[in-house]
Amino acid sequence: MLRGCLATIAICLKKLLSKMIRPREIIIFFTLFLGGACFSSAASIDPGVKKVLERLERTWAAQQTEIATAHIRFRWAHGQQGIEPICHPLSPEQVFVVVNAVDSTSPEKAFAELVQKLYVDNSSIPDYEFFHAPPKSMIMANVVAKNREYLKGNLERYITLFDGKTTTRVDPLNNQIDVINGGEEPFSLKLLRFDPSFSSPSIRDKFSFTVFDNYLEATLDSEVDRITRQMDIETGLLFFRGSHMKGGKKNGRDRFQLFFFTDPQGIAFPRLSVDVNYENNVANVIDIYLIEEALFNSTIPDVVFKVSVPEGVDVWDNRYDERRPTHIESFSETSDIMSIVGDYVDYSKKDHPAKRWVVLVAVNIAILFLIAWRVFKKTR
Repeated sequence: MLRGCLATIAICLKKLLSKMIRPREIIIFFTLFLGGACFSSAASIDPGVKKVLERLERTWAAQQTEIATAHIRFRWAHGQQGIEPICHPLSPEQVFVVVNAVDSTSPEKAFAELVQKLYVDNSSIPDYEFFHAPPKSMIMANVVAKNREYLKGNLERYITLFDGKTTTRVDPLNNQIDVINGGEEPFSLKLLRFDPSFSSPSIRDKFSFTVFDNYLEATLDSEVDRITRQMDIETGLLFFRGSHMKGGKKNGRDRFQLFFFTDPQGIAFPRLSVDVNYENNVANVIDIYLIEEALFNSTIPDVVFKVSVPEGVDVWDNRYDERRPTHIESFSETSDIMSIVGDYVDYSKKDHPAKRWVVLVAVNIAILFLIAWRVFKKTR
């Protein structure tokens, strides 16, 4: 009985399957399956490129952690259209020619040549000093000679201090100090050495890679823009990165990095960096950095990050309300700006003029509402 039922079920299933999936459909299925497998294999990264990327990924991972602290002295030339010093309105192609034709004997000579060829006015280039001891970072610059006549107070250095949660900016020309929430490191160590986006496989896999004799080129070409990265095939150090929009204003950005050096610890770093922003396919902002001295992983005392405030300097604290910053007058010299504005956590709990104003308005509205309600009741 049971055996007969099973045989009947088997015959029914055979007929059903024969109607659902015919031999022709099975052939089509396997053809599509195999074709898809072949397509997937063709679209995958070349084995040689994949091997290079796997090695470079390990290098990039090590680069992210090999610098614990940094003390860097550098010169920074900045030029912008409409603001002195003005940069020449060059196309990306023209900038490429200028940068790649500079004197290759030394970074100092190349820097001087680039400043001369890329800027209309190159008379004032200040020296900078950068300290990095996470979470704190600070960049300082002396006031350039031609701006000294405009000084209003005793401040003579531009300073940007980031302590991990607050940014403090010292402005000598306006004799004031501004404190704001958040911010970021004023000088990017990571950007100068490798492209952080490649640490994410989801982003890396969108690029096409080509291996040349001594460098690896990565490109991402879409309908909107074209992104290019060129890095040393052995060290992974990035010596060119570009991003250009294809439509609209055709804005873009290029960064060239030259004269890489290696310190006794084996840490590699570029001596010269050129950063160009384009608007309407014309150079709008050009920044050139010349690294004069770099010391990594040395002890940086905390006193370095103490920003002194001379008497009479205006301090504007924007952390509570950027539209109505709190004005704090410093009546005597202090060793640390934060001793004036106070700790951020404690400060946020303090009574504040803006907070009192909001409470006062709310109380007045409540009183008016009560008066209107009582008048309304009496008139009924």
